[in-house]
Amino acid sequence: MTSSVTEKLLMWCVRIGIWMLLLTPIIVAPTWFFPYITGKNFFFRIITEVTFGFWLALIVVGPRFRPRRGFVLWSLGAFLGILTLTTIFGADPYNSFWSNYERMEGFVTYVHLAALFLMASSVFRTVDDWRLTLHISVGVSILIAGYGLLELFSIVQILGSAAGESGIGIFSRLGNSIYLAAYLLFHFFILGFLFFTTKNILWRAVYAAVGIFEFYIFIHTGTRGAFIGLMLGLVASLLALVIFSLRDNKKLALSMGALLLAGAAVVAGFFMVRDSVFVRQYPLLERFSDIRLTSATATSRFMIWGIAWEAFKERPVLGWGPGNFIIPYAKYYNPNLFGNEPWFDRVHNMHFEWLVAGGIAGFLAYLFVVCSSIAVLWRLWRRRILSAAAAAVLVGFLVAYLGQNTFVFDTVISYLFIIVLFALLQSLDTASTAEKNTRSLMPSNQAFFLAPAFVVLGIILAATIHIKPMRVAGGIIDMLNSVSQGRTIVDLTGQLDNLVIQGTFGTSETRERFADFLFSAVRQQSKVSASDLQFLLTRGIDEIRKESERHPQNAKTSITLAKLLQLRFAVTGSTADRDESIALYQKIVQQAPGYPSAYIGLAEVYLTAGDAKQAAITMDTMYQQITRPTPFVYTVLSVSVLAGEYAKAADQAERYIALGNTPAYPQKSYFDSTDIDSVLNRVRSTEHTADTERFLEVIFNYQKASPLLFITLAEVKAELGKFSEARHIALELLERDKSYQSKVEEFLSLLPKE
Repeated sequence: MTSSVTEKLLMWCVRIGIWMLLLTPIIVAPTWFFPYITGKNFFFRIITEVTFGFWLALIVVGPRFRPRRGFVLWSLGAFLGILTLTTIFGADPYNSFWSNYERMEGFVTYVHLAALFLMASSVFRTVDDWRLTLHISVGVSILIAGYGLLELFSIVQILGSAAGESGIGIFSRLGNSIYLAAYLLFHFFILGFLFFTTKNILWRAVYAAVGIFEFYIFIHTGTRGAFIGLMLGLVASLLALVIFSLRDNKKLALSMGALLLAGAAVVAGFFMVRDSVFVRQYPLLERFSDIRLTSATATSRFMIWGIAWEAFKERPVLGWGPGNFIIPYAKYYNPNLFGNEPWFDRVHNMHFEWLVAGGIAGFLAYLFVVCSSIAVLWRLWRRRILSAAAAAVLVGFLVAYLGQNTFVFDTVISYLFIIVLFALLQSLDTASTAEKNTRSLMPSNQAFFLAPAFVVLGIILAATIHIKPMRVAGGIIDMLNSVSQGRTIVDLTGQLDNLVIQGTFGTSETRERFADFLFSAVRQQSKVSASDLQFLLTRGIDEIRKESERHPQNAKTSITLAKLLQLRFAVTGSTADRDESIALYQKIVQQAPGYPSAYIGLAEVYLTAGDAKQAAITMDTMYQQITRPTPFVYTVLSVSVLAGEYAKAADQAERYIALGNTPAYPQKSYFDSTDIDSVLNRVRSTEHTADTERFLEVIFNYQKASPLLFITLAEVKAELGKFSEARHIALELLERDKSYQSKVEEFLSLLPKE
């Protein structure tokens, strides 16, 4: 086989491999842990490794396919170099390198993305090459959008999707509506690029039709972050088109400027009427109109970004390392976040994410990548390699990506498409130098020896390195299913042993899921014998202890260990477990003084030990740090009630009320009826005093939160001999809710006659 034939064959193998990567969004592994994440990522890694082997063979045989110097290449190289340092010197190097099944990012993914960039930027040379590649991606996007349409109309049933009922929240094959929205967002600009790089009217009509269809699906994801990204991307495209058109077509520049102003007026008008009856009667319009800086989602995001800023200040140079935000998240937790997701392992803002993960060095490298891409786009326009419209669309692509990433985090899908964009820019920018790189790297006989070796090496790597992690990903599901299948405790722990012994990055999640099973088993003690429960708890403690030693800075693991020790103390009465659990929680409180779950866990140990007074003190210590109404109040009130500290409970209720209607929190404090009922049920099982009455009246006089509050306060007043007041409250309940007539009449019959 001649050199040119070999070179051409290898080039097409690499191209086909890259095209296969565009199928990644379709891949789902239903029998694996996190099926929408693990399936896609293992597929992406395996195909990348095999393809990279072919590419190494290609650049040995064909020197013209070697990487060519360019701004984008240098900037990505610098970024990867900084990430290498942050991974090595970060807070948890193992996690930074391998990540976990839930995210499957880590340095290992960044290396695969770098490989994709090198391959794509070398084997696709012209706009036509890229048009073919992008057509394949659009074809895949049509399939995914079509599957989403079937989901919307309940033709296909997807576990966890409520889109068929609500019309909002489609996630198709992506597993999350946010991920689907981001995927479609990229394809709007891909379609725009295809539209402006052809003059064929029929093809332009096809692109427009696909865009309209995918926008319909996009809207039904209900994802506001991606919607903002789209708006920003369109504005950026129009602004860029105005600037680019000034050179050759000033009339077009004026027209685009007018269109930009008209669009701004339409958006402004929409937000002016967002509180109207018309908007409120359509759930989709209502959702997209509810983009406010004061919304609950926005407020929580600002607090998380505040945590990220504190994390950056502690490690400002190289940061904490990729994927380690969960460590400073607990350390600098804002207790006003309580009631949201208890653990955020991502900042939900990629700009802050890189600042935390890479410090100022990583963040500047990130900005270097963005700036180099903009510079290359400018150069492609100036050289007339891209038309003004095509270049403007790619500007919009980049801005849309950055805009939506202000509210979410990257996944392998978003990484895939931003790398495709970077590779496109690199290849078109350096295309003129490609044919100059024809000098062979080595003698031909060595080249033809190394080429097949690289191919074989890539295949072997892909076929071996992922076997164990994939086995564990499926094994976790089997372990969890074995519980519902009625298998023995020995079988369950045997499965755990088989998964842990693999020694993969999935060990952490294997242990975590086993601990979750134990928490469930404790809640259903009637179904598990005491000896089995003790055996399982001991095994769980052993595993989580190893995990804690492996990741000592991870407060989440430490809290899990302390909780398991508390549960074993509850089952066995072991004072050693009690003392170790208390010591662990106290250590966590020192490391993460604002994290409520640590205080709740510590209070649970004290309650188990019968020291309700100390539990109440612990909870109140945390409560005093909170400066806005949160659901934590129901937990702190419950503990105070259990301790008989009704005076303290009354003060805590008054403080909760006072935290509302302030500049920091303009809304009034609100007692949820279900949550306050859980507190009241505890009140009814304790002895009552005048302090009990005061506590109940604090809530009652502020908000008549639930019928049970009427009943409980009336009963307490009757116990204290205040029969007239008790009668009045009971009658007020009857006046409000006639369904309580029999209960009220029964209660009144027990009171002394006036």
